Amino acid sequence: MHVSKFLLNEIGNNGIPRPKLYGNEDPYEYCNKFKLDPQDMKELNDYYSLFSPMKEETISFFKDSLILVGRQERLKEALQGPCPIGCLAQYKGRGDCIRVVKRWLYQLWVLKLVIEALKIDKLCKRPYEEKPRIEILQGSPTPAVLGRSALGYDVTIWFEFQPTEDIHLVLPLARRKRTSVRPDIVITKGLVQDYNYTSRLLDVIRNRSIIIECKEDPYNKWGRSIRNQLSDYRDLYAPKRIIIASLRLTQDIQIADKTFQTFRHLMGR
Repeated sequence: MHVSKFLLNEIGNNGIPRPKLYGNEDPYEYCNKFKLDPQDMKELNDYYSLFSPMKEETISFFKDSLILVGRQERLKEALQGPCPIGCLAQYKGRGDCIRVVKRWLYQLWVLKLVIEALKIDKLCKRPYEEKPRIEILQGSPTPAVLGRSALGYDVTIWFEFQPTEDIHLVLPLARRKRTSVRPDIVITKGLVQDYNYTSRLLDVIRNRSIIIECKEDPYNKWGRSIRNQLSDYRDLYAPKRIIIASLRLTQDIQIADKTFQTFRHLMGR
């Protein structure tokens, strides 16, 4: 598998895109050349209005502590410049590319809110690291964050957690195709350094963790499926609590930044 790494401090000042992506063109003109249809343009406008400010907050917060591992070209490009769809040469479908960028940026932003709410002020090293980083790798048992809170405890956080690549193989055959197995963010107290053995890892997760599911779309796009999704997480991981971090206000769910203003007390229970 090809693995690449990208540090936020490599993007230049103020997120200015690299010449190899855009040449001397204005990034907005670069986007316009793709001749977006009305729905794609709606996605792009949504990105500029809601997600560009989120991106700037995320870059400012993580600085050079964040490392992206694997095939995350769409996210890399979104962090490098204001146009999120130059990846279309590799990823087919304009609207789909924009939606993927939005989803990942929102998950990173929620991760930022979690770190702030838990007052994590010191990162801890993984066994293979020379210095501690926040490592983002999709569908991995490797923790994204090993940290120490100013509140007096250690914390382990996973990003798009998946305990093993073949998790579907351990599920009942009738459920494999429709089971949700990858929570967006999983949090537990303590430093989890041994994550190479699935059974041990699940023992750490079950009955101790908080699962956060990030929803950047309007409620009508995910409301019908959310019960089944959360039910799958309960069956697989038995979390102490599940939080839906919604970007947009709904009738029953607060927006994410309001949710995490009162988040810290959950870790103490």
